[in-house]
Amino acid sequence: MAATADAAPLRHPVHLALTRVPLVAGAPRPFVVFEALLVSILLFGVGLHLLTVAVAGFYLLVCHPVAVLLAARDPQIADVYLRSLAYADSYDAAPRLDAPVLPVHPAVPTP
Repeated sequence: MAATADAAPLRHPVHLALTRVPLVAGAPRPFVVFEALLVSILLFGVGLHLLTVAVAGFYLLVCHPVAVLLAARDPQIADVYLRSLAYADSYDAAPRLDAPVLPVHPAVPTP
């Protein structure tokens, strides 16, 4: 059968599990692991004091819902933020005065 220009392209369904970011308790997995580690260190490493229980409770009751809201808006927000930390805050619009001058190469090589 010959392909014609007006033939509709084939459509293949893709399962959402292959395209969606996996979330644990509504937040990205690395954040939940960090959160659980931090709370367990606070409670069992530092000790069960009123202040550590209050800080762990605040973290679980405030920071986790904020992470869930951010993940609902964009599931890859944590990855994008961590990647943005590697870049400089600003870049110079022009080179410095003491920057080395690069040689100019001709676009068309001459014999």
